[in-house]
Amino acid sequence: MTVMPRLRAVPVVLLHGIEGTATTFFEQVLTLASHGTGVIAAQYPAHKAHAVWLLSLECFLDHVRAKEAHLYGDGLGAVSGSALE
Repeated sequence: MTVMPRLRAVPVVLLHGIEGTATTFFEQVLTLASHGTGVIAAQYPAHKAHAVWLLSLECFLDHVRAKEAHLYGDGLGAVSGSALE
């Protein structure tokens, strides 16, 4: 298992929609990163239950050691991301 270093700033996590992939955000990642913003374009598998998806996102954020994150979602990614507490 790879241990991720703690992120220095609050990252922007980009969540794709139901038919998208992390590559949807290619231009946004380049632009944000060029301005020194920590950015993660999350690629996640399909889940059968929304609760499982939320749990997997929380586990992912724990894995990358992001105590906080700015979430930006497209379509279902926006709906799902807004359900996090």
